[in-house]
Amino acid sequence: MRNEKVKLARALLSSKGRTRQKLFLIEGLRIIREAIGAGVKPRFVFYTEAFKGKGEGSLLLETLLAEGVPCYAVSQAIMRSISSTVTPQGIVAIIPFPKFTLPEEGWMTVILDGLQNPDNLGAILRTAAAAGVDGVITTFGSVDVYNPKAVRAAMGAHFHIPIRTGLHWHQITPFLKGKQIILADVNGPAAYYEVDWTSPSALVLGNEAKGAREEARSLAHQVVSIPMIGNIESLNVAVAAGIIIYEALRQRTLKNT
Repeated sequence: MRNEKVKLARALLSSKGRTRQKLFLIEGLRIIREAIGAGVKPRFVFYTEAFKGKGEGSLLLETLLAEGVPCYAVSQAIMRSISSTVTPQGIVAIIPFPKFTLPEEGWMTVILDGLQNPDNLGAILRTAAAAGVDGVITTFGSVDVYNPKAVRAAMGAHFHIPIRTGLHWHQITPFLKGKQIILADVNGPAAYYEVDWTSPSALVLGNEAKGAREEARSLAHQVVSIPMIGNIESLNVAVAAGIIIYEALRQRTLKNT
């Protein structure tokens, strides 16, 4: 039985395997603890004896077992074979894809159009969750939101914010009704802080190198940029997302106080 579970865990290292099984891997004490705190129950967990020997590790395993989560001790070699990191932390959990409903109404939806860097994607998810964004959508051809690097960068955001992945623009349209569609682009004629973000909004962020697709550009009501004072061509897309999302939150907070 354990060998079959190890085989399954290895399959989840690929996007194809994750999509087929609707499961993904999370690694490390902190993110597994975050999942449990969010009410997410792992299907099962692998750990090493070295991890169990640590105080916090032992407490986490006790919590998992109390929740009825099967926990299997494995060798360091097996742990390395199912881990996506160079230095495994000694515990891996298999988690079902979260089942959140993405609201069609709300103050902000973030749309990621063709992002390819999983670290950027994860960082944006983390920022969006922290700011209370209603949901995040990725378009067809974007990096997998359950890519291990994205999961690590998001630091548990997957358990707190609705995410829809791999949608074509005609599938995204229902989520845009009643919202102003704001596209962030390095050449945008308006500054991001000139927008009235207190209105329901959809913020579109494009591919790191090419920007957003034509479908996004044709739908945008306004194209904005972040003014550059120094001799820098552009900001990292995750940094840009954080700046714009928190300007929107600032305006919304001031309006409601």
